[in-house]
Amino acid sequence: MTTTLVTHTGTAVALYTTKPYGNLTLDVGETRHRVRPHLRVTGAEWSSDAPATLLVKGRCTLASRPQGALAIVAEGPDGTAERTPVEPAPSGGTFTARIPCTTPGERELTLRLTTATGKWSVPVPPQPSLKAARWRRLGLPWYAKPLPGRDALTLRVGRVELLKAVHRRLTKR
Repeated sequence: MTTTLVTHTGTAVALYTTKPYGNLTLDVGETRHRVRPHLRVTGAEWSSDAPATLLVKGRCTLASRPQGALAIVAEGPDGTAERTPVEPAPSGGTFTARIPCTTPGERELTLRLTTATGKWSVPVPPQPSLKAARWRRLGLPWYAKPLPGRDALTLRVGRVELLKAVHRRLTKR
């Protein structure tokens, strides 16, 4: 059995027993035991109680990590990023992060563990069953839709352009 943790300085440490001798061994700096396999995103869906909120579910199996270091990061093409901290449940390490989708533009979603000197990232995988979401803000229609053909879940958020929407409806008939 291996116990892996990340310190506040960003050092990955794993405590394990060797085979076949059973020696207790300390791996410092990810020589044999990597951090990334301990970070996993298992799915994403729209919240039923808040239409502009994406629920990202996952698991962090690290024994310990710095407080607030784990987050879902929504990064735009220009490098701007919105960070939503993730706090896994104490037992089992599963989590559900509530990502507000209110900023217009494209955002690529990543699960990221960031410390003073280290950064580990796992992309939120594309969700083929995730449909576009629609809601009203200040009486105007807004949308968020996943973009196809990307390596990570990428959302486009924006206000529905009323003239284009009306024109599409009229031309469909």
